[in-house]
Amino acid sequence: MERVDWRIRHWQKRLGLNKFVIKTERISPFQVADERTGRRSNNPFVGIVRIEDSAVILHTRRLRHEDIIHELLHLADPEWNHERKIKKALNKSHPKNDNYMIAKN
Repeated sequence: MERVDWRIRHWQKRLGLNKFVIKTERISPFQVADERTGRRSNNPFVGIVRIEDSAVILHTRRLRHEDIIHELLHLADPEWNHERKIKKALNKSHPKNDNYMIAKN
């Protein structure tokens, strides 16, 4: 957990989110509903909820570095599309390496 907290503080500072109090909370997969069917699902989930100057990263599995960056980018600018978020995260993570490709579904 200490490593997760450090990563959150690091990216919070880099993305200019210092005014936010950001926490994480592990939740049960059964608390998550599939957005298409509305049924509970056992699929992994990571998402962020903002309440004024606070935010909670909700997760059903262990958080990865990429999860933290992705969710903080949602917080920084909710209007960005996912492809721009990924490119921005990769540029901030590896500014001198352009060998990364974005997989499209």
